[in-house]
Amino acid sequence: MTSNIVNRNLGILVAACVVGWYSSTFFFLLLFPSLLIYWLARRFLSPKAATYAISIAAQSAQVAVSTAFLPVLFSRIQVPINLLGLMVDTVVPITGLVWLVIKPGLKPVVFLSVFQVSMLVFNGYVGLQLPIGDSQHKAVVAHIFWRVEALIAMWSSLMNYEPSNAKTIA
Repeated sequence: MTSNIVNRNLGILVAACVVGWYSSTFFFLLLFPSLLIYWLARRFLSPKAATYAISIAAQSAQVAVSTAFLPVLFSRIQVPINLLGLMVDTVVPITGLVWLVIKPGLKPVVFLSVFQVSMLVFNGYVGLQLPIGDSQHKAVVAHIFWRVEALIAMWSSLMNYEPSNAKTIA
């Protein structure tokens, strides 16, 4: 079990180095808020909710960074899409994260997973439309990495800390 965790963490570290090298600034725009939120989550959340600290930090940082850069996005796409994007990219994950913090378990993990997988498909589609090396492509690659990392962390926490759910799912 310990070697699986070490191998998974090593794989995530290698992937983070590659994505960080390619995405540079965009990677660090997500990394620093994630580290701060992770520290706060481990310190102030209930022990059960704190087991999800990595996932909570990754998803909260995405919401914070996306919200902070909405004025830039507003200048590039039409208003109706922005309102829908604002709804999807902020309200849905915030709702799921609050649910995960208040009542950690399978249901909020599934809710957030549906959101993250949907956004992965959308980000993947957008990423394929952009030229490699373009700043928007780098930002999308960083967001894709953060979404995958959040999913892995969320499901790992669920399986490792709530064995009854692992039996139900398997």
